Amino acid sequence: MGDIKGYQVMKRRSLLVPMFTRGNVGKLIPVVRELRNLGIHCKLICSGSLVEDLSYFSNVMVPAFPELSEAQVLRYFTGDGSYWGMGLSFANAGSVLANSFSDSDLFACLVVGDRYEALAVAAVSVCNNIPVIHLEGGEKSGCLDESFRHALTKLSSAHIVSNTSARDVVLRLGEDVDKVCVSGATSMYFFAQENWIEFSDVVSLVNKIGTGVAINAEQPLVVVSIHPDNFDSDFNSNAVSAVAAALKNFDYQIVWLSPNADAGSGQIQKSIRSMVAEGSGHLKVRFLRALPINYYASLLARSSMLIGNSSSGLREAEALPINVINIGQRQNGRDHGVNTINAQLSDLENILRRVSSNKARSIVPDNLKYGTYFSAVIAAQFIASLNELIVQKDAIYR
Repeated sequence: MGDIKGYQVMKRRSLLVPMFTRGNVGKLIPVVRELRNLGIHCKLICSGSLVEDLSYFSNVMVPAFPELSEAQVLRYFTGDGSYWGMGLSFANAGSVLANSFSDSDLFACLVVGDRYEALAVAAVSVCNNIPVIHLEGGEKSGCLDESFRHALTKLSSAHIVSNTSARDVVLRLGEDVDKVCVSGATSMYFFAQENWIEFSDVVSLVNKIGTGVAINAEQPLVVVSIHPDNFDSDFNSNAVSAVAAALKNFDYQIVWLSPNADAGSGQIQKSIRSMVAEGSGHLKVRFLRALPINYYASLLARSSMLIGNSSSGLREAEALPINVINIGQRQNGRDHGVNTINAQLSDLENILRRVSSNKARSIVPDNLKYGTYFSAVIAAQFIASLNELIVQKDAIYR
C-alpha cells in the first residue's frame, strides 16, 4: 500500500474521474468501485457523447451503473462527424471542464485511453498543476488515437497499462519505471462469466432500445461494430455495404451498433441510414445506438462472432469463446488474441464462410494478453500506493 502517511493524506482528498464515452464508463467504473473500497473519494464527471442523449444516459446507463447518478453532468457540442467537428469537440471538452479543476481538494485526475477529449482535459489538469494518472497508455492502433494516447502519456505522472508490451512503450517514452503499473484491462471485469448478465435480460434491452428486426434469444447472432478510420474515407464509405453484402448469404441475426463520434462517422451513419431505408435486404438486423459495457460483454459472450474494427474485439473479446473478424486499418499493430482474424473487405465473405463452417467455439487461452478479471483491483491498489505525484517530471529516454 506504500507509505501509510501518504495514503492517509490521499484518503482525505479527491480523485477527479471524467468520462466521455460508454467505453470510458466500462473501464473507469470498476476502478472507482475498488478505490472506494479503499476509502478514496472519487469525483465523477459525465460529459461528451456519453450525455449527448440525456434520455439514453438516464434510462439506460444510470440503471446499469448507479454510480453515474451522483456524477456532475457537463454537456457541450460533440461534433458532427467531421474533422472540423472533432477539433471543436476537443476545444469544448477542455473549456467546459476547466472549472472542475478549481477544487483545491483534488490530488489527481484519472483519464483513460486515447480519446481527444481525455487529452484536452489532461492538458487543463496539468495547467492547474494537478497530476494526471493515465489508464491504458502504450498501446498501438492505426489511427489518430495512437498519437493522442502517447501525448497523454507525456502529460501524465503515473501510468496504468494493460500488458508488458504497453509498459515497454511507456518506458521508451521516458517515464519513471516506478510510476508504471501493469494491471491488465480494467474492463475485463465485465467479461468474466460470473459477471455476465442473464441473456434474456440482454435480449430484452436490445429489443427495447433498438430498431429493426427483434432478436430471438434462441437463434444464432453476430454483432457488428464499425467505427470510422480517420485516414481512410473509402473505408468509411464502403464498410457498411461490404459487411451487409457478405452477411446476406448467412442466416444470422445481426445486432448492429452505431459508430463513435470521430471524424468519418458521418459517412458510416449515412450508410447505415441508407441500409435501414432500403429495408436491409434479407438481413435480420437490430440497430442500436449502443449498449452499456456489461450488457455488451454479455451479448458478445453468446454471439457467434464480432465483425468490425472495435478495439474491444482485439482486447476484451479474447476472454470470450467467440471469433472476431477485424476489418480495415484502424487497429493496425495492436496486440490481439488468437481468436482475431484480420480481413480485407474484399475477402470478408470467404472468411465468414470459413468461420461459419467451423461450429466449434473459440477456445479462451489461459494467459490473456490484456490481463485478468481482477485488473481493476490491481489498478486501484497502485493508485492508493502513490504517495506523491508531481506534474513536472524528469524524463529518462531509453
